[in-house]
Amino acid sequence: MPQIGERRKGREIGKRNRSRWGNRTKYEWSPCRVCGKCRWVVVRKGKVKNDRCKRCSDRQRVKKLQGKGDKSGGWKGGVFYNYGYKFLWIGEDCKYYKMAIDNHIAEHRLVMAKHLGRCLEKWEVIHHKNGIKDDNRIENLELTNRGQHSRDHNRGYRDGFRKGYLEGKNKAIKEKKDKL
Repeated sequence: MPQIGERRKGREIGKRNRSRWGNRTKYEWSPCRVCGKCRWVVVRKGKVKNDRCKRCSDRQRVKKLQGKGDKSGGWKGGVFYNYGYKFLWIGEDCKYYKMAIDNHIAEHRLVMAKHLGRCLEKWEVIHHKNGIKDDNRIENLELTNRGQHSRDHNRGYRDGFRKGYLEGKNKAIKEKKDKL
């Protein structure tokens, strides 16, 4: 039986070397810091790679993800971005919960729903007038349907996007120059 802290090469303990280091891979007989079970652990740059055994590591991962929403170990404030759109986490007690998918709702849809005082239908589309997807001010949002939204984009919204985008960009550049 090996002693704790003892180091050996992989071929000495029957480990096949699949790493880029080939035969130089070293292992250390090390106890798990949670359960105390000893096992051979890969040594990288003089340090043990894992301080927990696989079983304890998996248990910790499951425990961390058991809660939902703000009780989850992976909670990041309930906000994430997808394709440039900002999504917010909402609870089941929220008035607009039926618009949510997996407890998340696109912020621009929530802003428009609050402005109208009702939940939006699935067929209702929110258009960003200036083309900036995370600019969710009510004056930048417009309620439309899918067909009309496509027709408007094909007819001329693109020019409006470019114009609005360039105006905003030029304004930001001017503000920065004024600060200097």
